[in-house]
Amino acid sequence: MDLIFSREFKKMVTTERNNQDKQWGVQDHTRSRWMLILANEFAKLSVAVSKYKPGYSAELLKHLIHVAAVCQVMYESGRRNGWIE
Repeated sequence: MDLIFSREFKKMVTTERNNQDKQWGVQDHTRSRWMLILANEFAKLSVAVSKYKPGYSAELLKHLIHVAAVCQVMYESGRRNGWIE
């Protein structure tokens, strides 16, 4: 595993999470609601992947970061609310 890229990715996800917290505050949703949010972000990533061409990687990366950030906040919400132990 390339640790430089892994650290870079984690930093981008952390930045996105901080932006989400500033925009929406602490997010607590039901598991079903989280799945809808995640599905929406994954759909956007899927579109970006399908439209990929040279010079389009920033759009793909943006959606990849959003998916990872939603997974992280979903985990945080689950831990706070007891549906992830």
